[in-house]
Amino acid sequence: MQRAVPLAGLIAAALLAACQTTDQTTGRTTGEAAPGTPPNTAAQAAPAPPQAPETTALPDLPEPASPPARPVPHIYMALQPGGAGRTVSAVFAIDAARDNTPSDDPAIRLTPERGLCNPQEMRSYDFPAEDAARPVVSEAEQAEGLTASDLPAFMAVSVTDKMLSLGLASDREQTRALNVCTRKLWERLLQDGNQPGLAAGQ
Repeated sequence: MQRAVPLAGLIAAALLAACQTTDQTTGRTTGEAAPGTPPNTAAQAAPAPPQAPETTALPDLPEPASPPARPVPHIYMALQPGGAGRTVSAVFAIDAARDNTPSDDPAIRLTPERGLCNPQEMRSYDFPAEDAARPVVSEAEQAEGLTASDLPAFMAVSVTDKMLSLGLASDREQTRALNVCTRKLWERLLQDGNQPGLAAGQ
């Protein structure tokens, strides 16, 4: 891309915090004393004579509670036709409130031209009603198996499919420039989000 995108910290932190869930399991280390067993010390008395084994079963320990699932980000997308012979732009935003209000949030516009993606930061973008009606990515996509690592390819395909459905391209090859720029943008956002400062929202 032509330059770094400072909004990466805002968007990537939301992406990684929501798209990536951590599976946590707990178990006792081999050789660890069972709950209630006193520690073995040098001052301990000599062992008592062996007794008949008891048959009382130990109570089942409760399973550790799973961490609550984090809400996924709601990612919105709109296309801006450039007119006859002009480049089509794509605008992306994450609806922080997840209530179909992407126009209240920062956005990034891509306008591929002469081999550059030309990312443009915007304080907000007035999404058309049809684009604000439903996010491209939400809990529905996560339930179908979408993960953070899948996001660049998923967003790129979404751009291609929308260009074709709106008649802004007659074949997939005509969507290539915006497809590639979209994939690179989301790869960059995820990469920046893996940096300690950005991942913490700094």
